[in-house]
Amino acid sequence: MFRKIGITILACFTLFGAAGFTDVFTSHQDDIVSEPEEKLVNYNVASDTMEWKYLDDNTDPNVGTYYETWNKKNGWAYPIGWLDYGVDMEFDDVDWPSYQGKKFTTTDDGSGQVLKTNDDGTTYSTYFLRHTFRLTQKQVDNTYAISGKVRYNDAMIMYLNGKPIANFFNIPTSNYKQNMEYGCQEKVDGYIEEEFIIEDVSSLGAGYIPGTYKEGYDEQWKMDIMELDEPETDAYGNTFMDITIAVELHTANPEDVDAMFELLEFNINPTEDTLPASDAIKDVALNVGENETNLNLAWFATSDKVGALQIMEGNDINAFDETKATTIPAKSTEKAYTKFTDTHYYSNKVDYNG
Repeated sequence: MFRKIGITILACFTLFGAAGFTDVFTSHQDDIVSEPEEKLVNYNVASDTMEWKYLDDNTDPNVGTYYETWNKKNGWAYPIGWLDYGVDMEFDDVDWPSYQGKKFTTTDDGSGQVLKTNDDGTTYSTYFLRHTFRLTQKQVDNTYAISGKVRYNDAMIMYLNGKPIANFFNIPTSNYKQNMEYGCQEKVDGYIEEEFIIEDVSSLGAGYIPGTYKEGYDEQWKMDIMELDEPETDAYGNTFMDITIAVELHTANPEDVDAMFELLEFNINPTEDTLPASDAIKDVALNVGENETNLNLAWFATSDKVGALQIMEGNDINAFDETKATTIPAKSTEKAYTKFTDTHYYSNKVDYNG
């Protein structure tokens, strides 16, 4: 017996799960024994051996960066050495602790890297995580989309080469004015699991190109800059790009005692059946409610009309009949935080009991 859940905004749609991955590239050129594939196919960056740098000392890593002088908060989220029109970000994570794995938590249960807390067990407002990997320029140029899956508590912003991924991840509708700030839309009990799609992959190609750099001068801005002199290459003439996934993990309030982040999937060029036909509906999140008989469902839609959950029981996945399904309208729609996208989205929430 199964229960099929559909969401209707004027029409039904189908969700597809993320598939597995093929490991086709070794990130460091010294290890390359054959020429890297020009195009990655469903390549999952997330693994139990991926290396992170993390900051859990209750300080803001943006302090002292070039972007701090411009009143921007994300100077810490770029690859090391990244240049903003020839100006170095003046950031490094050399003193940050390292961890191999996919999960961070403030709970010492042996399931991931334990993050520091206050002496009374309450969490800091924010934790910062960074993972940098390397692709060839050809692989970057041949990337058409990225899909991912995360678990977190309570809220987070995820960056790709310094650019926020245009998902909402439970952050306050007013965003954060400072990096070291508590807050979320809803306090999380356990964790939220969400999938995301990056269809605009331009930020993937905005990483750091390894090589030698020289001093130059920008005539337009009348300032000294750094310029790429000679890119690093392998025996096959491939150039490379360092790409950074950065996570800004926020907790709910000063009384909070738990925080968690886990990167389950980060698939480069996922199978096309995982990609939506459009982004009219996105970021569907399904969670257990107060007990096993309750489900909480939330999603974002471009329509400001109230959406609905349709649910029915059956044994044949193709036998879903909209006329026989139970339809539960969403409570209401609220305009979601849209600073990082030109499209306005509205949040829908449904509680299913029984």
